[in-house]
Amino acid sequence: MYICGMKKLFIICLFLFVYKASISQCLAPTNSNTTNITMSSATVNWSIVSSADHYRIRYKEIALSNWTNFNNIPVLQTSRNLPNLQPGTQYIWQIMTYCDSLGTNSSSWSAADTFVTLSPLCPTPTGLFVTNITHDEAIANWTAVAGAHHYRIRKRELGSANWGNLVNIDSTATTRLLPLLQPLTTYEWKIEAYCDSSSQSNSIWSIIDTFTTTAFIPSAFNPQLFFGM
Repeated sequence: MYICGMKKLFIICLFLFVYKASISQCLAPTNSNTTNITMSSATVNWSIVSSADHYRIRYKEIALSNWTNFNNIPVLQTSRNLPNLQPGTQYIWQIMTYCDSLGTNSSSWSAADTFVTLSPLCPTPTGLFVTNITHDEAIANWTAVAGAHHYRIRKRELGSANWGNLVNIDSTATTRLLPLLQPLTTYEWKIEAYCDSSSQSNSIWSIIDTFTTTAFIPSAFNPQLFFGM
């Protein structure tokens, strides 16, 4: 009976060893690298893992503590765009493999890869403020950028998803009329500078400035009557 018990224990231990060994075969992706780096995005790349069910990426500014995660990346995918990055900033990223759909059998994190986003090629406009605000228009103002070829303004109602654009504003301008506004409505606007005619050498967007239009007040009814002699 003792020998039989020992045999059963051995079988159980062997099963656990084999099961644990199978679990450990979920390998982390290799060949991590970064391409297509711009001021605000980058593409991260890796080699496919044959036993993978899906992947998970985490990335962050190297100086910060909190990670941003992309989960459930499809098994056949070997690259991912990282959007909404800050210009001139160093980032770090890693990727891990999940070898089952439940996410219980995973690899360790891959070797870390780092990259630096591009710095803007043109200075960013500053000194934003708004004057001459009425019920349907206002004048945007900013400080001139040395070396600017032209500017672009974006404006929208506060809370709206879509921006309206005012493009090809002359380099000598430091003001621009914002037309077609609604009464008693809060707007936000920002501006970027371009230092070449091809619109390739641009700054990052300025800080956002806000303003609120006035109420529409109709002119008083005051007819003028003239009688001929």
